[in-house]
Amino acid sequence: MSDQQTGTVRGETSREIGGRVYTTQPLDARTALEIIRKLMAAAGPDICTMFFALPKDKRKAAFSNPGIIGASFATICMNSPDLGFVPTLLTKTKCDRVRIGDTEVAGNVAQHFDEHFKADFPHLMEVVQFVGEVNFQNP
Repeated sequence: MSDQQTGTVRGETSREIGGRVYTTQPLDARTALEIIRKLMAAAGPDICTMFFALPKDKRKAAFSNPGIIGASFATICMNSPDLGFVPTLLTKTKCDRVRIGDTEVAGNVAQHFDEHFKADFPHLMEVVQFVGEVNFQNP
C-alpha cells in the first residue's frame, strides 16, 4: 500500500485500494476546517482534551504517522451522527473505475458516491482513511 505523488497537481496522491486506483488532492482550507469542526464534535470533548493533554512532541509524532491519522479519522467519521460530510471529504477524489450501475468508468467518487460504495462499506472506510491521511496528516 504505497502512495504515489503524481506531480501533476500540488499534493495530488494516488493509492491502489481494492484493485482500484484512487487519486486525491488536499481540500481547500474552508472545507477542511468545516470537516475538522464536525469531526471534533463527533469525537467529543474527552478525546479532544486527551489529545491536547499530550506533550507537543507526542502530538506531532501522532500527526506525522499517516496510519494513525487515517484510522482515527475513519473511526470518528463512522461514529459521527452527521455523516453528510463524508461525500464532501471525497470531492477531490477520483477513481480509475467508478461504479455507476452495471458499468465502471473513470471519474469523481463524490459525484457517484451512493452507487460506487453501495454494499461495500469496508471499501468506503479504506478510501476515507486514505483521504484523511492526505488531508490531515500535517497539522
